Amino acid sequence: MLVGQVANLEDILSERGACGVGFIANLENKGSFEIVKDALNALSCMEHRGGCGADNDSGDGSGLMTAVPWDLFDNWADKQGLASFDKLHTGVGMVFLPKDVELMNKAKKGNTFSYCESPDSTKLA
Repeated sequence: MLVGQVANLEDILSERGACGVGFIANLENKGSFEIVKDALNALSCMEHRGGCGADNDSGDGSGLMTAVPWDLFDNWADKQGLASFDKLHTGVGMVFLPKDVELMNKAKKGNTFSYCESPDSTKLA
């Protein structure tokens, strides 16, 4: 049986030359908000690698990757009167579209994805 080991924190902190991807997980494969908070803390330490735009207001696209929250999506679908999502044939992604409505609609027509818009029509949920 394999037993997980925790990395030496001093080694991690001293090794900054090749940082760009970080992994934070529970060794027993249990998700929690604490893991997300730890990951956000780790992400905030990436500024020294250019983790923010030159304008100091926008990011470079860095972020967190988590498991798909199927229960959240299925609850939403149920409230909309829709069937639960087919987990084997459904993908989730974030797409940045133009703010101009005409260009946004043109971009949406250029692919076969389904879009779920947020209450603010300039953002997608």
